[in-house]
Amino acid sequence: MSSEQNKNLWGKPENNSAQALGPPVFLMAEHNGRKVTIPRNTDYQITVASIKKNFRAFKKMPNYRIAILAYFAEVDDHVEITEDLWPAILPNLKAVRIELNNEPDSSDLSDGCTGGSQQYPSPSPYAEYRVPGYSNRPLVNSTIGRGQGTKIFVVTSNGSRLTYTVELAIHTTEDLKYMIQEREGIRVYDQLLTLNGQYLNDKIKLAHSGIKHGSEIRLDEELLLGKPVIYIFSPNLTTNVQVELSLHQSWTFTGIYPLTTVTTTTKDNMPGRESISWVVDAHPGGILWDHGTKREITYLFWEAHPNRKALRSPPLTRSSSPVEGPSPSHTFDPESPVVLPGHSAVLPFNKVTGYIDDALLALGLHTEARTSFITYWLPDLSKHAFIALRFLPQQDYEKAAPLDVSPAPQVVTRVFMLFRGVEESQIELWNDSVDMAQKDVSMWRGIVGVDVDQVHDKSLFRVLEWGGMEVK
Repeated sequence: MSSEQNKNLWGKPENNSAQALGPPVFLMAEHNGRKVTIPRNTDYQITVASIKKNFRAFKKMPNYRIAILAYFAEVDDHVEITEDLWPAILPNLKAVRIELNNEPDSSDLSDGCTGGSQQYPSPSPYAEYRVPGYSNRPLVNSTIGRGQGTKIFVVTSNGSRLTYTVELAIHTTEDLKYMIQEREGIRVYDQLLTLNGQYLNDKIKLAHSGIKHGSEIRLDEELLLGKPVIYIFSPNLTTNVQVELSLHQSWTFTGIYPLTTVTTTTKDNMPGRESISWVVDAHPGGILWDHGTKREITYLFWEAHPNRKALRSPPLTRSSSPVEGPSPSHTFDPESPVVLPGHSAVLPFNKVTGYIDDALLALGLHTEARTSFITYWLPDLSKHAFIALRFLPQQDYEKAAPLDVSPAPQVVTRVFMLFRGVEESQIELWNDSVDMAQKDVSMWRGIVGVDVDQVHDKSLFRVLEWGGMEVK
């Protein structure tokens, strides 16, 4: 390649003797002035994964939001490189710029529903990778960067203390969340901000919330009851199967499919809880016909986030150690779930997916369910070097999300996994969990309460549900 050709790609000539050695094994990637080296790989998605690993701001971004650009002198500008041309262009690249792609993914363009009842749009085939709450909208009336503003501190759950410059009389809590999103990569929708133990309202100006110079605001990440799905297996055609699901009052529905109305239950033992219901025909082989949408489906889907109005205020401080402070109960509390040593298994990431697959198999889940479970949680699991996990006893999970199916199934299996990341420096505190991971995975049958022979008995009317939650 000639020096002039190099200049066309990089805006400056290259040393010919260096060029003769061929491209280096690494690629220089730059974002917001920070430069890092990443492996040179012709696989575009592997390159994106490396970018997400090295730039914290992109850590939780879906891949389609990450744009890779290179400078082309022909247009005197940086141009985004598309995935299909990445292998061809890569040999000529030594440096790239990384930016956020403002163009929405096609899965975000589906129509929603309006009307008096609370409803949710149908999830796209790529619903798992959508990022609700992410936006690049500019801050209102900002003079930040011109020497004005007030310094405040945001303290994360792991103890990091971050400095932000804001305009107290102009910026709202929501504006601050967008600043945090841009800098830390934590989605607006996933942030819980508190001042002295009180939740901050998104729409209220920071000054009106009592924030002043030097204030410390606590940042916690939202929990998610992730993609619980309900399968119904009937040996014969069973019509008009009624499925009703209620939530603990500290949770609220954020995703439902097929579409159905969210109501507030009036049952004496569950006042004020959100509730949904479906009516389906269950066909042999697991196919369902939903009466409400007139659609054929393979399972019922729901998802939930904390109900901020009902949640207790978080503690002012939280230890990163699982053993410091008062000894919490390992019983599942939907408002404050925990994963503790002695009641969980700890594994390195490179072994955790195999362990989960073996455990789900021992609990009676079929191949599609196990595969869907693992692929849904894989992006979250992959953020951690070590993972502690546990499967809940069905009776504990039932208290958080009561499920009522009529006619009554002969077998109900509800598998729900809690997990959290564990720092390598903390592993010695999890010795009991490391030992637990060495035991036969069939131990989870007794903990969850599963009769695997009945789960596999195709002559019975059976209901199977799986779901999970990352404890942050």
